[in-house]
Amino acid sequence: MRLIVVFLAFLLGGCLTNVLNNPPARFDQRAPEEIQIEIKSDSFSPTAQHLGPEITLRHQTSLFDYTDYAYRMRGIVDKKTGLLLHQLYIEFSYPADWRFYNSAYLYGGESLEVRSISSNVGGCGQYACTLEETIGITIPGEEIERLASNNESLNVKVASRSGHEDIIRVPAPYLVSYFRSFSPAIQAYRVP
Repeated sequence: MRLIVVFLAFLLGGCLTNVLNNPPARFDQRAPEEIQIEIKSDSFSPTAQHLGPEITLRHQTSLFDYTDYAYRMRGIVDKKTGLLLHQLYIEFSYPADWRFYNSAYLYGGESLEVRSISSNVGGCGQYACTLEETIGITIPGEEIERLASNNESLNVKVASRSGHEDIIRVPAPYLVSYFRSFSPAIQAYRVP
């Protein structure tokens, strides 16, 4: 009996592999004007941040193997120079062994800069601990502009030293809203 339960769990876990590997439809079906971009700035900070809403999902490959994602676009503007850094900010949570996410690629193979922001042990249960990694992937401004202008999604393949690979998708309406948030703001930030 126990063997049958384990076998069924394995089968069902395998069926979940690709079903949960897309962002929630709430961003795909909305107009860019409906997606709020948070702008954080004050008179004491040399930078301003534009933060898209967080997208969360789970990619389950088996009963005991999963990856939880929380990700968003983050733009950092230098108020003096107007220089802008676009980042895809991703928080991974998973069981078992460290993965060490360290590389990322755009569709077509262009390599992207990956910065490790943090690595933490979440909670521990009887059999395993939940591990958490946060990374920032620098996305070229020209790519953001091209995709937003063509109303296309941003697709980034993220890979780890352990061999795990994940494709992260930022839906087109989300990306358009994020891109538009910079147009009026950049000039306002510049300090003479």
